[in-house]
Amino acid sequence: MQSYLPILIDLLVSTVTLIVFFFFYVRNFTFPRPYIIQTRAFFLGLLTGSLTLFVQSVLPESDSRAYRALVHAAFIEEATRAVFIYVRARMSSDRFSLMEGIFDGILIGLGFAFAENLHYGYNYSGVIIILRSITSVPLHVFASGIMAYYFSYGHLCRSQMRPATGDENDRRSGVAGRRIRGYRLRRAGLYLHGFVLAWIIHGMYDLAFLSGGRYVYLIPFILIAAFFFLEYLIAHARLIFPKNVLLMIGVNADDVDILLQQQEYEQWIEREQKEITRPHLILSNWRFWNVVIGALFLILALAAMGAYVLFPEIYKLLRIPGTILISLFGVFPATLGIIILVSDNLNYLFLRDWMIRMPLTASAQVYGPDVPSSAHLVLDIQSTGVFLNGDDAYRQDQVLRLRFQRPGRHRQAEVNGRIVWSNRYNRTLPVGHICRFENRGLRFSFFRWRFRISGVLRRIRMTVEMIRTGSDTVRIDSISRS
Repeated sequence: MQSYLPILIDLLVSTVTLIVFFFFYVRNFTFPRPYIIQTRAFFLGLLTGSLTLFVQSVLPESDSRAYRALVHAAFIEEATRAVFIYVRARMSSDRFSLMEGIFDGILIGLGFAFAENLHYGYNYSGVIIILRSITSVPLHVFASGIMAYYFSYGHLCRSQMRPATGDENDRRSGVAGRRIRGYRLRRAGLYLHGFVLAWIIHGMYDLAFLSGGRYVYLIPFILIAAFFFLEYLIAHARLIFPKNVLLMIGVNADDVDILLQQQEYEQWIEREQKEITRPHLILSNWRFWNVVIGALFLILALAAMGAYVLFPEIYKLLRIPGTILISLFGVFPATLGIIILVSDNLNYLFLRDWMIRMPLTASAQVYGPDVPSSAHLVLDIQSTGVFLNGDDAYRQDQVLRLRFQRPGRHRQAEVNGRIVWSNRYNRTLPVGHICRFENRGLRFSFFRWRFRISGVLRRIRMTVEMIRTGSDTVRIDSISRS
């Protein structure tokens, strides 16, 4: 019985941590999802963890900490999990949404962590395994949720990838094939982005854990940063339409993002006009149980650290290394308390809201062989497309040639675009057209990056002006033109 005690303790710690994080993230759904779907995703995570452990067992070991952390552990685990998350997104129903994809990724991460902790609890013993069981659950949850966001977003970019069926010239000239390749490159970039982010987070965690000593203190900062980033992605995912709506209106997730940002810009212009209200990072949404539980964890961490300083002989009886003891009783409870306390009181879209508070304009000259020359004032230039305001009679799938230029600047950049969505009459939505870029060149990419950087610098000056004047608002004309 004594030989099974470490396994039982590790199993208990893992189970409690799993339950805490499950109920923490299930709060994002107003309507509970079927238990069979949640159970399926969890067991998919168990299968992923078991398969990963098998692959790691047949791979050669190394004495290099960097190799073990970044390749043998992080890369193999995230690569295996990426396959399952990708298949889950591809096999989704027509009602699939970005939020569902993230939550399924979180459940896969929970199942993965449970299988891994069970393996380590059976093969190893000691306090270090308990410490790993506590911290590995949020690690896998955050890394898997972040990867699932990008993989699910990439899947929702399939919703409007079909080329125009009636354009014979496009088919003959190979334009349709280039469009499909462009969509594939966009999705591949999203998949790579999600995998690399999850791998970096996981690799940094494993490297800090294997290095030991004071490097263990870096783990809470890694987990907190991953938590905030995942919460930002969840907040953004709530804005994206589910797959059936995207298919119905003939757009994809990138197009919806362009439309939503245009709507934010127009609302700002209509309501503010002369003044800009500074967005708030801290929200007044203090929930009773969040405050109680978060404060309790913080008090326990402070009490444990106070006892460690005042009565060190008590902790010497435990025969635990100092760094592990401080992490187990002080740093990690305080980390959990901070997360619970501030989780519902941060505006995770603060940076995004700050970026769209003041539109940075550019002119877009539209021309083409069968298009009358016209000009549009665009309020943003995204990597995938632009919103052309106005009721011009562009037709669906019409190809345009766009020439962009910033006010007061001589540099120009040209790119081809295709109309994928139009609204000329519904005044509840922005009136205009979503134009998706095609065949973006290096010159245009440089132009767009300069455009974005200028916007950031202008908003920094706006914030400095707000701080200097000591008010929450600032007149637009008081900010110098960038």
